[in-house]
Amino acid sequence: MTDSCSRCKVIIMRRLGFTLVEVIVVISIIAVLVAILAPALRKSRLQAKAAVCTSNVRQLNLALYAYAADNQRFPYGFDNISGTAPADGYAGGHQYDRMGWWWFNYLEGFYEKTMKRSILDCPAKQIHHSDLKEDILCGNYGVNLSICRMSTGKSSQAEFTGEPRAIVEITRPSSTLLLVDAGYAIIS
Repeated sequence: MTDSCSRCKVIIMRRLGFTLVEVIVVISIIAVLVAILAPALRKSRLQAKAAVCTSNVRQLNLALYAYAADNQRFPYGFDNISGTAPADGYAGGHQYDRMGWWWFNYLEGFYEKTMKRSILDCPAKQIHHSDLKEDILCGNYGVNLSICRMSTGKSSQAEFTGEPRAIVEITRPSSTLLLVDAGYAIIS
């Protein structure tokens, strides 16, 4: 009888938790797995952002061409002559940007200030200046200023001022950039 009682004591005395060594081994295995998976996850996240960006640029290009087909010209890159504010207000920050109509204001439904995110927002936008983080004009997409010209400008910008071009005026459309992922809403 004493023999069976000692066996019960051995069974009862077995540990109920984990030792420090076991916990350290498990944590180190998890750390190694995270170190292996992190670059793959980062790469897939960058690929997803690139796919969204490509889709945004394609849709904006289609909208710009649709506008040009309807109006016989591309929209102005920037227009401050019209005198009225866009229905959704002026884009950008008043201390940094000029107030007027930007190219995307002409494209119906692509920009509204009430939207949290729009097709104009580049998913890879990285602006570190706190005043410019919410500025739609900075770090997103920009139109070619030699096609979507400005209504007025300085004498140094004379080649980018005047009526926007028509589709037929672009001599080599397959090798001409209309819209790019840019640092500002218009590029020259």
